[in-house]
Amino acid sequence: MLPKAGERMTLNKSKIYFVDVPGAKQSFIRIGSRAMTANSSDYYPSVAVNHNLGGSFSGQLFQILRLEKGYTYGAYSGFSRSNQGGAFTARSSVRSNVTLESLETFKEIFNDYENNFDQAALDSAKSILAKQDARAFETPNSLMGVLQNINTYDLPNDYVADQQQALANMSLTQAKSVMKKYMDSNKMIYLVVGDAKTQLPRLKSLGMGKVTLLDKNGNRVK
Repeated sequence: MLPKAGERMTLNKSKIYFVDVPGAKQSFIRIGSRAMTANSSDYYPSVAVNHNLGGSFSGQLFQILRLEKGYTYGAYSGFSRSNQGGAFTARSSVRSNVTLESLETFKEIFNDYENNFDQAALDSAKSILAKQDARAFETPNSLMGVLQNINTYDLPNDYVADQQQALANMSLTQAKSVMKKYMDSNKMIYLVVGDAKTQLPRLKSLGMGKVTLLDKNGNRVK
């Protein structure tokens, strides 16, 4: 649903779209916006600042949507890597009857994330990712992954070392700058796949304007 880098959004200016699956017991939620190209210097800093949001089961999305509220079995976010231009996406599948509440929770977490992100959060992400990078050459499979990245994304042969250096040098100011650039909730597209009959009317209270109804092929339903 997200346009490629350089393309315009062709549906309309709405921020929320709904694909109807009559009788669905769950709602699939995907939220996101366009991001950087695969070899951008912003890629790894973005991975770092996302870690505490939705990079693992310890991220805020998982902790709040699953463990605190019990809306879902899991909720995550991340940056995809693409030569044409990647995307930041957050995702979850929730019980149909908490679709609205889940979207409200996503919005609240996004809106508070930058303000609540402090030096301790950055240091935690740095520590975890540094250990992951240190294992990049430990096994044949991990080494193959490094070589595939170099070939696929036109990265320098020592890109892992470059990532480690960028991570070590990243300041809190830089981290928040990356958030503003790629994780701005006001620039995100919201997509819900679920039962329109029971859930679509409720979404009006989100305050995001008109919800655009789509068919399963992504075409607008009039």
